[in-house]
Amino acid sequence: MKNSILGLFILLLLGCEATSAPDPGDELVIKYGQTIVDRNISIKFQGLGEDSRCPLDVECVWAGNAEIFLQIASADSTTIYSLNTFLEPNIVSHDGYLVELVQVSPYPVAGETIALESYEIRVALIK
Repeated sequence: MKNSILGLFILLLLGCEATSAPDPGDELVIKYGQTIVDRNISIKFQGLGEDSRCPLDVECVWAGNAEIFLQIASADSTTIYSLNTFLEPNIVSHDGYLVELVQVSPYPVAGETIALESYEIRVALIK
């Protein structure tokens, strides 16, 4: 009986395939002007091109867009990229890494000005 159970267990194990979910990457939070080093790449939140996102307390025809500038450096190169929340591109490839803009904070509120130093971004870093 023990041999039958052991044999059945081995057959079940052999019939199963190992699957692994793709690595979603690390999500990094970077404040305006800050540089983060992760793995062999550095990412600097260098600038804000525009923030025309529709304020939270307003009904808009268009969602708007936030454009940010990232300086991404690796051993081979340093490049400045423009990434967007609503328009393309929102993801770039740099030296074998994908860097995707996930979020720009804070979100605008009608009648309030956001100081540049208050901005922070969330990016996904995928190898």
